Amino acid sequence: MEVELYHTEIGLPSNVELPSGVFNLTYSNHAKRASYDDRYGQMSLPDTLDIDNAKLIEIEVENNEVTKGVYRTKYDDDLDLIVVMIPHKSFVKTVWFNKNTDTHNTLQAWKYSRP
Repeated sequence: MEVELYHTEIGLPSNVELPSGVFNLTYSNHAKRASYDDRYGQMSLPDTLDIDNAKLIEIEVENNEVTKGVYRTKYDDDLDLIVVMIPHKSFVKTVWFNKNTDTHNTLQAWKYSRP
C-alpha cells in the first residue's frame, strides 16, 4: 500500500474521487492545542467545514482513496484557516492560520507525486 502526496499546483490524479460536501468536524488534541498556540493568535474552531467552498491545497492518497486533505478557508479579514483533515472520519489532525496575503511561494515540489 503506497501512500502518495499530491499538491493542487502540481496536479491531482484523475482516477481519485475527491471528497466533497459539509463535514461535521471532530478535533485531535493536537489540533485543539494548536488553536490556542498559533503565532497569529487564538482561533475558534468551526463545528463544520464545507470543503466545496474551501481551497484544496494537497491530498494524501492510499489505494485510490483520499486519506488526508489540506484545506484553506477564510477565517476573517486578515487570516485564513488551514485545516488538515481525514475526510472519511471528519477528523481534524491539526490547524493553523495563514495571512490571507500569503501566497506560499515556497512550494517544495520534490515532496509531491505527479499524476
